[in-house]
Amino acid sequence: VSRTLKAGIAGSGALMVAGFALAMLRPESMAADQWQLAWLASQPLSALVAHPSFYLTAGILLLMFTPILRVLMTLITFAIERDWRYVLISAAVLLILSISIVLAALD
Repeated sequence: VSRTLKAGIAGSGALMVAGFALAMLRPESMAADQWQLAWLASQPLSALVAHPSFYLTAGILLLMFTPILRVLMTLITFAIERDWRYVLISAAVLLILSISIVLAALD
């Protein structure tokens, strides 16, 4: 479980460092309208690979979803150990996180 958090933080940091490095090399690519997810989603993947906001946004999203992945890994670990009380608690936490994400997306 701790490896999940470490990997998420390391991956997020690496993506953000790559994004900042690309931004330093191509400052003209950092226009404000290119930071919206709708703009990123409308671009072909080949164009995004060389774009700093792709890496910065991916790093932020990975950092946001790391705790959710940790709860999922905890749930799986408790299920393997057949500790059903903690499986239920982990499932409840995962459900609450999922509901909050859906409600935030609808807002």
